[in-house]
Amino acid sequence: MYEVPVRIYNVSSHSKRINIKHPDTTAFKVDYDRKNKNSQIAPGLFMEILIIFECESLGDFTDKIMICSENDLKIPLMLKAFKPQPMVHFEPLINLGFVPANTKKVEVIEFANDGMVDTKIELKIDKNSELFLDIDKFDLLKNVKENKFSRRKKVTIAFE
Repeated sequence: MYEVPVRIYNVSSHSKRINIKHPDTTAFKVDYDRKNKNSQIAPGLFMEILIIFECESLGDFTDKIMICSENDLKIPLMLKAFKPQPMVHFEPLINLGFVPANTKKVEVIEFANDGMVDTKIELKIDKNSELFLDIDKFDLLKNVKENKFSRRKKVTIAFE
């Protein structure tokens, strides 16, 4: 469950009544002080609402709430929640520097997953390339304390 507080400010010079139209989906809920549901917001003050997201299954969710004032002003507030994604970090440029003829140059690249889901990595090199990898497919586990070392992987790349 995720909760996000949102403040609705009255920036006009007159008190305003605010009405909140709730989201259509059950994944999003809006909570606010119901006893002041139709009370006015004085100029310069705000009303705080709490947007709650909770779901049973993974997926991407979108919805909206409508903030309506007494003079037919309707302001949509878009709500979006996305399923967790892997966040793979690595050095995108491999500089082998000067490599003399008939020598071998070796570099190590480290991949790390800082996301909240496991991911699979596959590295591809042109068949005619003079680069070689010690491993071309591997898994990176999600970023949790138990996976401290298995969320990182070192790959050796060699040029001959």
